[in-house]
Amino acid sequence: MKNILRFVQTFLILNLITIRVGFTENMKMLNIDEVFQINIEQTINPATLSHLRHAIKKMNNCTECALLIQINTPGGLVSVTKSMITEIGQANVPFIALVGPEGGSATSAGAILSAASHLLFMRPGTNIGAATPITMNAEMPKDARNKAINDLVALVTSLREARNKEAAPFKEMITEAKSFSAEQAFKLKIADGILPAATNLKNFLTNKVINFNGKNYTLNGVMKISIIEMDLGQKILNFLASPELSYILFLLGAALIYFELQAPGGFIAGGLGVILLILAGVSFQVIPLNMGAFGLIILSFLLFFLEIYVTSFGILSLAGLASLVTGSLFLFRTDDAYFELSKGVIISTTSAVVTFMGLIFYIFMKSRKQLSSNFNDDLPKSGEVIKVLEKIENKFHYQIKTQGAIWRASSTFEFHKGEMVAIEKKDSDNMAYIIKPLN
Repeated sequence: MKNILRFVQTFLILNLITIRVGFTENMKMLNIDEVFQINIEQTINPATLSHLRHAIKKMNNCTECALLIQINTPGGLVSVTKSMITEIGQANVPFIALVGPEGGSATSAGAILSAASHLLFMRPGTNIGAATPITMNAEMPKDARNKAINDLVALVTSLREARNKEAAPFKEMITEAKSFSAEQAFKLKIADGILPAATNLKNFLTNKVINFNGKNYTLNGVMKISIIEMDLGQKILNFLASPELSYILFLLGAALIYFELQAPGGFIAGGLGVILLILAGVSFQVIPLNMGAFGLIILSFLLFFLEIYVTSFGILSLAGLASLVTGSLFLFRTDDAYFELSKGVIISTTSAVVTFMGLIFYIFMKSRKQLSSNFNDDLPKSGEVIKVLEKIENKFHYQIKTQGAIWRASSTFEFHKGEMVAIEKKDSDNMAYIIKPLN
């Protein structure tokens, strides 16, 4: 009997040792040297996706890095959210979500993005949820609505199970549009912790356990946090993503086009209107981003060309410059773009255009000054009529050539092209000569 008890005791001890060894093998220490942080402060849109890709590119396949996204958004495009989740998965780094700052929320698409996190923290006074899909234009048909809901439920369930996290509350966010406060989220195991404003994030990360790539890891809190800001092009795209702003741009652009059609000839209102309509089209995502960027660049050179023939006091040139810069910043921001336009190229190109315009303006002002100086020289005696312009009231207006230069002239006498005329005096107000028949 004693031998049997001894055998059972030995068997249990060996099994406990085996279990302990297996647990130790599955629990590995992952030292995070650096955390790259981006902030989502408006809607989730193509600019947000571009920002995420830029951050992942900066991580350069770092095996000891983590990605932190601070989320404060009313929602956004589900398609973009799915693309962001895919990008995070392909980056092969732990993903930490932080709902904040205080008063912020991870609503709709923001909640779906949070479901993909390996760790989720919330600031006090924040909330998460209300992720039922909606449409902007009309009520979604029942079948389409059920399809969209089931698709999102399957997505968040798969994501949460892959992280060994609770999935049921996220299902309720989608199917019942439920929303949870930070305290409720922590009790329901949606959030891994509530992060007070005065508490350092590093303290929360220390000794946290993450299920990553099928294995459990413990995070080391000795690290630095690098915040990656949006570049100028991403900020403009993010700004234009507001539905209200898109609508205003569309109305202003249409109004300027209408004004141009009512009073044609200036091209200023028309040029500005076309720029606003292209920006509204990009914002509405009716025009593909690269096509909109290309259109803005083409339009910029058209405006530069019109500046030669239209007296706009530089407005067309400024509008063209703005169109050129904006279009250049928008290029290669789409999903299928494998390269991007260097900021150095944009800056150097814009600088070259500005320099060229400045040179043209300098030459124009210098020639105008020289023209005024020549006009104030001694009065020429005669000239030749090279063009008959118009008759206003009892005065005829001409172009005459004298001393190798072409000037405007007026007279109460009627002349024909090719006639020689005498120059009587100067009309200093209009920089023109008054002419009479040659005796």
